[in-house]
Parts: sequence; C-alpha cells; structure tokens
Amino acid sequence: MASVNRYIVSFSQEISVKSKGTKDHFVSKVKEALVNRAKKAGAFINIEPLGFRFVVDCDELGFKVLATQFGLSRLASFLRVRLDDLGKRPDSTNTSAPSLKVKKWFDKRRDEKLFEHVKAFCNGSGVFEVEFYEDEIFILSNPIRLLGGFPVGVGGRVLQLFSGGPDSVLATLLLARRGQEVVLLYMDTGCGGWNALVDAAKSTAFFMPDLSIRLLRVDYRPFLDEICSSVSSRHICLYCKAVMLKIAEKLASRYKADAVSTGEIIGEQASQTLPILSFLSHVSEKWVVRPLAAFNKEEVFERLKAFGLKSSFSMPECPYHPKRPITFPSVSYNMFRKRVLALSSGDIKLEEFLISPEAVRKI
Repeated sequence: MASVNRYIVSFSQEISVKSKGTKDHFVSKVKEALVNRAKKAGAFINIEPLGFRFVVDCDELGFKVLATQFGLSRLASFLRVRLDDLGKRPDSTNTSAPSLKVKKWFDKRRDEKLFEHVKAFCNGSGVFEVEFYEDEIFILSNPIRLLGGFPVGVGGRVLQLFSGGPDSVLATLLLARRGQEVVLLYMDTGCGGWNALVDAAKSTAFFMPDLSIRLLRVDYRPFLDEICSSVSSRHICLYCKAVMLKIAEKLASRYKADAVSTGEIIGEQASQTLPILSFLSHVSEKWVVRPLAAFNKEEVFERLKAFGLKSSFSMPECPYHPKRPITFPSVSYNMFRKRVLALSSGDIKLEEFLISPEAVRKI
C-alpha cells in the first residue's frame, strides 16, 4: 500500500461566514466531492471532522485530489500536542480567554519539551505555525494555500463556450470555483484540433465532483460559411460571435443553464473591444458572463499554474479571421439583430460527449 500522510485542511473564508444551515450544506458538498473524486481517481482518502476543519489521511494521488478541491483554502501537516502531555499547564484562573493565556504562557516559557516536538516534527527545518487552544496546541508545518471558493453544485449551471485554449480553460475553472456546474460547448469550424480540445476538457474534468464534464460539439461550419457569404470581411468576427451566442442561448435553454460564458478578454483581440463586447451582450437573452474580462494574458497563465495546469493549451488559428476586423459596431442594432436571427436559424447539428473519469485518469 502507498504511504499515507495526515493533513489538516480549512474551508474558505467565504464558507465560514455563511449562516449555519448554508455552511453545513457547503461543508457536506465539499466532503461529498472529495470522496467521489478520490474514488473515481483510484486514490485513498479518509476524512474526519475537527471543528470547522477536516483531518484527512491520504496517499499521494489523494493529496492531488485534496489540493485541488474547491471550497478548501488551506492545508498543512500538523502535530496536535495536549497540554497535559507536556506535564505543565498555565494558570487559567481569572481569564475569559483561555487560548490567549496559553499563548502568553508559551511565549514566555518557550517550553523545551514542546520544542522537542516541534523539532522532531519539522525535521529541524521548514516553516511552522502554532495555534493555541484552551487544552492543546496545534503545530502546522509548511501550510499551503489552496483554491478556496465554493464546491461545484451549490450554484447554478453555466454553458461555457469552449475553444480548448487557455482562456476558455481558465474561465471554466473560475466558474466552477464559484460553485457553478459547467457544461462545455465547442463550435466546430472544421479546422481541426478536436483531440487537443478533448485533452483540455479532461484537464477541467479533474476538478469536478464526479471527475467528469459534459462536452457539446456543434457543427458550426455551415453557419460560418453562410456568414462569410453574407457579410463584409471586416464584419465576419462580429457576426460569427453573435451567431455563436445565439446558438449557445438556444442550447442553454435546452440544458437548463442559467447563463452563457465566454473566455473573452477586453482588448485582447480587435473583436473584443469594450464597444463590441457590450454590443454583443444584447444578442443573447441569457446572461453572458465573461470571467476573464479584466485579466491580461500573463495573469491567465499565472492562474492556470495556480490550478496546477500547464499554460500551453492551444488550438488552430481561425482561417476566417479578417486582416482588419472592425473594432466598433458600425451597424444599427435592430438591423444587426434581424440578420443574426436569420443567420442562426439553421438546424443545429449537435453531438454530446461525457468526459469520463476513465479518460481523466489517463492524463
């Protein structure tokens, strides 16, 4: 059997300030997700509650599951020392804060026996913190920050326009970290890259409660061909994104999603200026969420790294992208909307896939 280590983990601050009923529900969802993810990944995890924290025993793969669980904010190896085991106790009379009394006593005495515990536990090195309670002391070794947020499933459902690139991968994870269930929607232009996109989808599935995620693929080529033959080259990107949003709106209703999301960043592309994005937001009757709107590219790569993912997700360049796309909507909205409705009225050829735990385990 693989070696098993013990850790203490804390919930996100956002969960800790919820009302008792909501907090209990969120905590149960975190535990449920941890157990399910570990089981599907083939990892060992055992969870015991300790106040408003978990004590977790896990193997190496279980640690990876634990460290990527939404709703948890802090993890550390720990040593629990009871004051009775030290043979000395501070005088707790006439104090309304016993834990503060313990800290003052500790700081004053720097008890040698306790520091023998610390030295042995940390192997003479490393960063540690000490927490003081009325009857015991916790020594936390090398605490690390986790992803925080909420567990997936305590919010709504979002349909994410998913290209397989770094922006759409990060947008998916940021939404999931806010407790949202995410369904991926790929608009297939026929330019290749399906295998790379599936690999990107697998990387997001690892964070989900069942180690799986739903992936929809729309044959978008007929819509794109119609756009290219109907509008000027400078307007292709504007109409292309509008038709995507309109199709996404229809599918969001079918899959009971509350919103549609994109990985767009303000100003990153000529077709992603603020006037264009604002103009496009009115196309869909579903709320259009843009989790990365104010990010820069360096921040996208940094966030992906924080999630433990590479930043080299890439898809083929779009061959339909004009040399000089418009950066400001130069058409009346009423005329634009009518045209978008006509361009998006064709039959939607849709395939549905489930990125399964078996596929995720192979990455």
